[in-house]
Amino acid sequence: MAAELRPVGGGRRSGGVLSEMALGQFVTGAVTHLLPLAVGYQRAMELMVLGERQSAARLCELGLVNWVVSRERMMARALEVAEQAAKKSRFSVGRLKRLINSELSAALHTALNLEEGTTIESFQRPEAKERVKNFTERKK
Repeated sequence: MAAELRPVGGGRRSGGVLSEMALGQFVTGAVTHLLPLAVGYQRAMELMVLGERQSAARLCELGLVNWVVSRERMMARALEVAEQAAKKSRFSVGRLKRLINSELSAALHTALNLEEGTTIESFQRPEAKERVKNFTERKK
């Protein structure tokens, strides 16, 4: 969720997943703060609690990616977007990013700290160890 403009490849196995909860672990990367801002509380809870794989089209529908393109076209589209953005005023875009990010900063750091503590705690729980063991055994 760190990039401002995100193309995603729309292949068969594309899409995102937040599977940590199924493994008895906890989401990280300030997802608890950023995801509700991006998609709203209800959808964020759905994505985090259920942890289901999402198609590229669904991620676009949710507003988590900007474009769905073929995997073959993904790098070309990313470069097109970067080129288009580079033509804008460097000062104005820089100030826009700084202003938006400054509004997120304090809450973002709080979320990261809370997630770190909860993640460490969840990894130490016997349930998490058992779920990870079961998951890795199914992969064999």
